[in-house]
Amino acid sequence: AALSSPSGEATEASKWLDYAWRLSQALLHYQAKGGGLFNGSTLYTCVIYPAKSLMDLSDCLQKHGRAEESKQLEEKIALCLEDLIARGDNIGTEGQATYEDGAIACCALQLAQYAV
Repeated sequence: AALSSPSGEATEASKWLDYAWRLSQALLHYQAKGGGLFNGSTLYTCVIYPAKSLMDLSDCLQKHGRAEESKQLEEKIALCLEDLIARGDNIGTEGQATYEDGAIACCALQLAQYAV
């Protein structure tokens, strides 16, 4: 797996998974009740691919026998993506209030990955 050490030591992989899990929980601290990931009033779900990263981590946790943590992430990911779907193309980002193609592409990629 991607988080395994070059020698494949389980303890090394577990260390990195623990670190990634703690990082995911820090990120999810910014998840609003509606599912979006915010810093203040700025939506970041459509800027930095957070749902994609959480999906990757969930898959890795599952592959390493950490099903409960994976399930917890999946629930948060679903909320995140339901929020993106509900917003349609109304996904204001930092900066000017313009239709930003990069944010739209970020949303589309995350929704596509979730669909497969």
